[in-house]
Amino acid sequence: MARFLVRCADRSTRKESQQVIEAPDEMGASAKIDAQRYTILEIDRLPDKAERGALREPSAGSKYSVEVIAEKGLSFFLFGQSNIPVNELTEVLNRYAARGWSMDFMFTERRRFLLFWGREAVIVVFQRNP
Repeated sequence: MARFLVRCADRSTRKESQQVIEAPDEMGASAKIDAQRYTILEIDRLPDKAERGALREPSAGSKYSVEVIAEKGLSFFLFGQSNIPVNELTEVLNRYAARGWSMDFMFTERRRFLLFWGREAVIVVFQRNP
C-alpha cells in the first residue's frame, strides 16, 4: 500500500482540504476520494519509510554546525532594505572550509526585526565527518 497526499474540494461547498489516503496505486486513491464526494485538485505520492531513509541518511559520527548570517540592521533601518552581506558569507564559508567542514545545505529565512519590520537571514549548515 502506498500513501498519497490529495488536495481536494468538496463538491457542494467548494471548500478545499488535504487528505492522506492509503491505496495500492493512484487510481485507487482517486476512487476513494471520489467515493467521498470530493473533486480532486492535485494528487501526489508520498515516499514510504524506506525511500525517506534512502534520500538522506547521515553517516555515523557526523558533526553539524549552523551559522546564521543576517542583513545588517542599521542599513536596513535607514534605507528600508539591504542585501545579505556577501563578503561576510564568503568569509564564513572559507573559514569553515579551512577547518575541514563542508556545506551541507543553505536556505534563506525572513526574520522579525524590531517591531514591524522583517529582514532576511541566510542559514548555512556545515557537516564534518571525523
